[in-house]
Amino acid sequence: MGGGLGHVCTAIARKHKNFRFMGQDLNTVVERGRAVVAEQAPDVTERIQFMEHSFWDPQTIAADVYFMRIVLHDWADNACFKNLEEYHPRNETELEDPDIGRTTSGGKVGASCGG
Repeated sequence: MGGGLGHVCTAIARKHKNFRFMGQDLNTVVERGRAVVAEQAPDVTERIQFMEHSFWDPQTIAADVYFMRIVLHDWADNACFKNLEEYHPRNETELEDPDIGRTTSGGKVGASCGG
């Protein structure tokens, strides 16, 4: 989410040969991302896809991991919570991260997203 031009996906893909990636971002970013990865990272291009997606829309891709970088910092906490719940609404596992707080069963997020 907020996949940008694919630099993070490329770096991880080079270290983890079995991982596949779906970079989601706005249309203009997705188009540039495809071109950047094809030009700068032909060794991993086949494992990195891009898809137009707004993080305010329902998530249509099921994934093992959703990585958001430089996405939520400009939004109010209540908007962040709504957004984060969308990304794994069927989460049955309780996860805890000391940097962001806790994700509890049912996908409810208890974290501070704003500045």
